[in-house]
Amino acid sequence: MKCNECPLNEESEKFDKALIYKAPEDLRAFFTCSIKDCEDKSSKTSDSYKKYYRASICPKTVWTVIYIGCKDEFAINQVDDVFDQLVEGGYSELLCSLFENASYEIRRKLWLKMTKDHMNKMYMFDALFEREGLRPFCTQPEGADDSIGLHRYQYYILHGTLGYINQRNQRIQD
Repeated sequence: MKCNECPLNEESEKFDKALIYKAPEDLRAFFTCSIKDCEDKSSKTSDSYKKYYRASICPKTVWTVIYIGCKDEFAINQVDDVFDQLVEGGYSELLCSLFENASYEIRRKLWLKMTKDHMNKMYMFDALFEREGLRPFCTQPEGADDSIGLHRYQYYILHGTLGYINQRNQRIQD
């Protein structure tokens, strides 16, 4: 989505005040931007400014990460683009938050996209894996039976914490 079409850009012809009003009042300024800001960022050419620009996060990205869990229509429509931006930009913390907040269906779609298009960046989920007691993804042995290891990681990403699932299953058995 281009800045001049974004409903979070207050100078866009498609600016959506109702969308912004979904955010808490003290955070609304955080979720809005202007075309002028984006033009200023893209016109800078110094290396130091490019590093700064890479580190700055678009309000659309933040909105999507936060509101995907609320099944916000705008967030759902932007999730594919935001996912690609987070992976390409190396924002592992935000990527993990996106997965934690998303519904099962969205996590599944994004997981399939990750394993198809970005297998070399699976390490970005290591914080989630390590919290569950799994080894970092990059330490998994390569070999003929690597699909079993990948399946374990996939199960955790899609179904949430393994500990919770194991506790639930044990209660069902009792």
